[in-house]
Amino acid sequence: MKISRVGRSVDRWWFFALSRWKETLPLWCMRGGLVLVALAIFLGGWYLDRDLEGFSVGQPAPRTFLAVFRMRFEDVETTEKLKLRIADRVVGVVVQDPSRVEDILVKLDQLQENRAALLPVLSSPLVEIVERLPEGERILVLREARRLGEMLMEKGMLGVGRRAPELWEVLDDTSLSWSQKNVAFQLLDQILLHAQYDDRRLTAAVERQLQDSVQPVVRTLDVGQVIVEQGDVVTPFLGSLLRSQGFPEALFPWGSLLLVMAASFLWGLWLTSFPIREKALEDRRSLVFVTLLLAVSWGVEVGTTYFRMAGMGTLVLAGWSFLALPPSFAFQLVLGGGALGVLISESGGLAHISLGMMVVSVVSGTGFLLFRQVRSRVHLWREIIVLGLVTSGVALLAWWGSGAQITATLVLRFLSASAILGALVVAVLPLWENVFDILSPLRLLELSHHASPLLKRLQIEAPGTYHHVLMVGTLAERAADRLGMNSLLVQAGAYYHDIGKLKRPQFFVENQMSGVNVHDDLSPSLSALVIIAHVRDGMEIATEARLPKRLRQFIQEHHGTTHLSYFFRKALAQGERVDREQFCYPGPCPQSRETAVVMLADSVEAAVRAAWGAPSRETPGGDSPRTPEGKDPSRQDAIQRPAAIQSIVQGVVETKMREGQLSHVDLSLKDIALVEKTFVETLQFMYHSRQTKDDVGPKAPEGR
Repeated sequence: MKISRVGRSVDRWWFFALSRWKETLPLWCMRGGLVLVALAIFLGGWYLDRDLEGFSVGQPAPRTFLAVFRMRFEDVETTEKLKLRIADRVVGVVVQDPSRVEDILVKLDQLQENRAALLPVLSSPLVEIVERLPEGERILVLREARRLGEMLMEKGMLGVGRRAPELWEVLDDTSLSWSQKNVAFQLLDQILLHAQYDDRRLTAAVERQLQDSVQPVVRTLDVGQVIVEQGDVVTPFLGSLLRSQGFPEALFPWGSLLLVMAASFLWGLWLTSFPIREKALEDRRSLVFVTLLLAVSWGVEVGTTYFRMAGMGTLVLAGWSFLALPPSFAFQLVLGGGALGVLISESGGLAHISLGMMVVSVVSGTGFLLFRQVRSRVHLWREIIVLGLVTSGVALLAWWGSGAQITATLVLRFLSASAILGALVVAVLPLWENVFDILSPLRLLELSHHASPLLKRLQIEAPGTYHHVLMVGTLAERAADRLGMNSLLVQAGAYYHDIGKLKRPQFFVENQMSGVNVHDDLSPSLSALVIIAHVRDGMEIATEARLPKRLRQFIQEHHGTTHLSYFFRKALAQGERVDREQFCYPGPCPQSRETAVVMLADSVEAAVRAAWGAPSRETPGGDSPRTPEGKDPSRQDAIQRPAAIQSIVQGVVETKMREGQLSHVDLSLKDIALVEKTFVETLQFMYHSRQTKDDVGPKAPEGR
């Protein structure tokens, strides 16, 4: 028994782990793909850049390097030379040691008693001079030298050699001859110098203090100024200047490579986290699209780097992202992806990285504001031009702030780059739309146009259904605007949600213009089967027409698991033994806020139209619930009252909530109340009554 329980636990754990791995495997593939793409672009850019302008410290410069922007820097080489020059001026710190006084006195006594004692104290030439003197003269000179030495020590005059004038003044007062004074001077100079010495430690300390007091030499490097001539050796200092100006080294930048790989992996991990990705990375196709989008923008960033236009690749990324992805996700993609692209392409220059980051931040914010209201190709061109001008202006301003001279050539370079990149965005956008099933605002507008093939078929083959989807589209679009949703997506979904009725339009009451109801001759079970089948038929038609996946979700989810109560009650009344599930739509229930709004708009429009006096869709051929509280008002004046409209809308919404059709979507009670209010306001304008002269005349008093 225990073994079987353990086995079942292991099986459950293994199943959970396997299912979890299958779910997260595409995300991990994307994270690894981002690292590989960043690595490939970094290596390709470095090899190409190295061949063009790479340098090596300690080697001759392959070309003349000119400053690309103005900068202030510390001239380290000049500062060090100045410090060495000041240090060389320090001869040495002479220290007098009083402890050597006694030793000096002993040496002076030995001068009279023992000639051999002279050798350790005096130099050999001086000893020979003293020995050649007559004995009486030698004794006189040694006696005077000892006396004068004691006197000088008492006065603290050690180091006689450095105080020669004072010593000669003392000798002038003696009775010695000039030759004897000269010998006495040499004796005192060599003997008394033993009491002083050069302190190397103090000398070094003084040198350091003087060097520390030297102020760094700060220089200004202007634009176009030569940093190093071709053929000159690139010193470490010149190498640092070249790196600050953004010039790459010929040596492989291992540190930059590790930084790029780590940054790309961590950012990819953050980008694919659940709170960030939202609904943007739902399938493998979207993962591939985002990865390819980043790869192209990073490649463009590397290309623009050669022309010293850091951050311009973000213009391409912003144009495609804000048109193809949810705004919040697109903003984070542009901001993070643009910054990483600048890091990949400008890994050797901190100055260019700073300028690129400034451009990226402005482009991401401006793009988020501009591309939210694109309604045509003309609008797209206008927003692209505005974004390009803003990007160029910010880049030029950043260059001007760094000290660079703004020339006509530089302005023309940025404007040309903006125009070329903008044209690239517009030209490649249809490719993204078709290959990756992207629903950009422009594609949604094209699909929502009344001349599109499927909507044209609805106009001709099912005019009642066509009028119905237009009404639903109006209701859903206004509600989506109020809730901050993608109103274009909601409108397009509403237009296509009933295209399945094209296969059998006469089976639906809104298309029965002759008044003949084909369901009168069918069994309730067969009628329900035909009505429910329009969802499956719609999916088949959408697949054949290659409608985007997001639009197909509206077709599949706009009824959820709603029950066809009319046919179910009719089957029970006729004595059929039927299952309730047989009369329910297969679903699923709405999985997104957009499809939920279309479901509510669809049911509300059907209920209000039935109350207006048109044939009820709960009659044979209908596919929507009855009006609230089971009522089916057919009088024209009932619908003209705002209270009646509000009652119908509230009843439909409450029915959907009670049936659990909205349980899978993130719609709060506040959102639902706002949807109801929007529906009521819109329907009042749709079904307003015209006033006659009698209507606007004076009313009769009550009771008459």
